[in-house]
Amino acid sequence: MSFHFVSRSIHTNAVFYIIRPKEAFRTWKRKISTTKMSSPVIVIGGAVKDLIARPDHSEPLLIGTSNKGTCIEADGGVGRNVAEVLAQLGCRPSLYTAIGDDERGKILMKRFEAAGGIDCSRAVSGAGTATYLAVLNESGDLHTAIADMGVFSKIEVPSRTSIINAKYLVMDANPPISVLREASEISINHGVHVCFEPTSVPKVKAVAEHLDILANITFAFPNVDELFEMADRIKDNPEHAAITLKHEMSNEIKAAATLLLHQMNRRISCLVVTMGEQGVLLAKKENENLVMHTIPVEERIHDADISNTTGAGDSLCGAFLAALVHGKNKMEAIKFGMKAAAMSVSTKECAISPYLRNFRNEL
Repeated sequence: MSFHFVSRSIHTNAVFYIIRPKEAFRTWKRKISTTKMSSPVIVIGGAVKDLIARPDHSEPLLIGTSNKGTCIEADGGVGRNVAEVLAQLGCRPSLYTAIGDDERGKILMKRFEAAGGIDCSRAVSGAGTATYLAVLNESGDLHTAIADMGVFSKIEVPSRTSIINAKYLVMDANPPISVLREASEISINHGVHVCFEPTSVPKVKAVAEHLDILANITFAFPNVDELFEMADRIKDNPEHAAITLKHEMSNEIKAAATLLLHQMNRRISCLVVTMGEQGVLLAKKENENLVMHTIPVEERIHDADISNTTGAGDSLCGAFLAALVHGKNKMEAIKFGMKAAAMSVSTKECAISPYLRNFRNEL
């Protein structure tokens, strides 16, 4: 039987917002900002209401007609998903995003407050909360999707104090380029590791065209398609630093990883590339030394046990960073992240398994 592992979570980021229209909420926000503890991880990205449809396991997806199946509604978004994983694993992440002041935004707010360890920020008055409508095939992989994400143009840069007091800054590809640039520059100038979750192939294209942003990134978590897109954008940029690939780098994935690593943080950079059945590629550059390891999948998941792959990549990213926060090395963090991803793909009701918190005792 075939096996699937990590498929990109195609969402956006999430942040907690207090609704501004009422003065009571403004006062509440000021009170929170003066009393909250600093977070070891800052997340800038999308908070989304996910609507996921999937045909029955026994029936292939039929195009151009209705399909018998199930529809679920859940909270999602790359940033929000990563923040939820970090929160479940006890890392107290701060999530910065833009959500609407509509009913969907209010529901997200309540769940944010109940998630544990995630700080609140503000909602955007008069805006609609981002919505992601996905249709999966009978294997649980994405067939097509529509993303209504206009509100993310209102995402703002976290305060300088919150960034410099963190260990890691996580960005997805949803905030404006100017926000990603400023936040990553503050981070790199104060020794904060910048982590990048590409989000999707179309969105990563825009980010990869800005070499100054790539140069600030220490950790990136693309799947194979996103890796190739980033490498293609770098090759098309006349300002990129040309490198000569060694003969043994004929493998396309390793060649693309090498190209990207040389555009990232000059001192140290790390790529975690999810490759489906082939496992995960851990590619590291320290100064000019490149090291690559392929970590195979230890626990294979059969088709019948796969419910939803949309949160797998986010689960791996969040669990990987949680392991680093708790003092694990990169190889230990990769294996821990793969275990978290495997649990999330077996969860029907939501992108991120609510049982990841059971892994805390392994950190």
